[in-house]
Amino acid sequence: MIKAPEGKVLVVSDYSAIEYVLLEWFAGNTAALSRFAEGFDQYIDFASAMYKVPYDAVSNEQRRTGKIIILGCGFGQWAPKLVITAKTQWGLDISEEEALFWVKSYRKEHHLAVSMWYGCHKLIVDAIQAPGKEFIGWKCKFQVVKDRNRATWLTITLPSGRRLYYREPFLEPGARGLTICHWGFNQVTKQWGIKYLIPGRITE
Repeated sequence: MIKAPEGKVLVVSDYSAIEYVLLEWFAGNTAALSRFAEGFDQYIDFASAMYKVPYDAVSNEQRRTGKIIILGCGFGQWAPKLVITAKTQWGLDISEEEALFWVKSYRKEHHLAVSMWYGCHKLIVDAIQAPGKEFIGWKCKFQVVKDRNRATWLTITLPSGRRLYYREPFLEPGARGLTICHWGFNQVTKQWGIKYLIPGRITE
């Protein structure tokens, strides 16, 4: 338990919809950002379009569904995973057919985010294929570098200047083209092993 000392108080704050806002900012969706700045609720917006009802007529249950979709699908979640997330995190039972409809609806409505996922994926593939060369897109820089011990790292430089590092990146053929792989710590097995940098994870 964290407790304020005598005569002091804890001030706890949270950024409103920070995942959504940053996703749309990186994707360049200025229309979505303007609407958010004007005070509109992005979950109600999506539910309104999905259920084809006026903004003010969206129910709490419909808004909740919109929230589940926005938060999951914004980072590439596909239908089977959305079914699991809706059940385990939100207590909502949906069919895979419903989830597929929602995923496709999200990707149509937020096509700029989808373009960003696959655009960043391509830039990383390009960076791995041309070590040392810097590739720029979606407000970030992608480059493969070596450290002083000659270890190879994929780096993603964020707008703040902070860098993300991925150890020993390489490419493997996959069902949908080249798959980005790297070495990292597996949170489940607690062992080092090969991890996959899919478009949704890159965005996250």
